[in-house]
Amino acid sequence: MLEDYYKNVKNCTVKFSFDERINVNDLIEAIEEKIGFDTVETVVPMNGVYEISVNNVEYCNTIAKEGIIFKNECVFGSTVGSKIMVVSFMHIPAYISDDEILEKLSLWKVEALGEIKKRYFAHGKRHILDGTRYVRVKFPLGVDSLPYAT
Repeated sequence: MLEDYYKNVKNCTVKFSFDERINVNDLIEAIEEKIGFDTVETVVPMNGVYEISVNNVEYCNTIAKEGIIFKNECVFGSTVGSKIMVVSFMHIPAYISDDEILEKLSLWKVEALGEIKKRYFAHGKRHILDGTRYVRVKFPLGVDSLPYAT
């Protein structure tokens, strides 16, 4: 049965975004020209975003990193569930240090891949902190996000 087949597929999903409506068959052909035929397992269209599942993690990484040629343009996707992403911390008072944030991340076994950056308001020649900080992180296996209120 077809449902049983898809339950056992070990696939990876890449998300592509388009500003206009596209022909899904053209998208499938562009992907399979890049990584090989019979590699696309599912296509889920959602308001200009197309989640494409392929049957091999390496293929997924290839089309996410190298992109595909679609309508004479190189189009890049992003892997769904990537373990590396940028996280933002909002409404952080100035008296909380970056080191305190890094300590919290290490408690959750989340690795910061760079320094914490701060967002500013431009006020004339001055830059005033707005309480938002962000950093690129790597999540451990089994963790896909940070707790909301910490």
